[in-house]
Amino acid sequence: MSIHEEIYTVYLDGRPTQDRGLSRAEADAKAQYWATGIESRKASDRRRAPCIEVRRDRHILQQEEQLYRWAKQGG
Repeated sequence: MSIHEEIYTVYLDGRPTQDRGLSRAEADAKAQYWATGIESRKASDRRRAPCIEVRRDRHILQQEEQLYRWAKQGG
């Protein structure tokens, strides 16, 4: 079992952003900041709006799990 189970990342169009390993509140705040005003800025624009998601960061969790297993076995 990993040390931190609640690690989140904001994804733009399915790709993780540079800010990884955030708490849920931090990730929600960052996503809200990026999403604010997208509709108003796009009112006269035909480009599509990016998809903004907040998901658990599985990559970081896997790395922590591997480190935990390695340390548990004696290093």
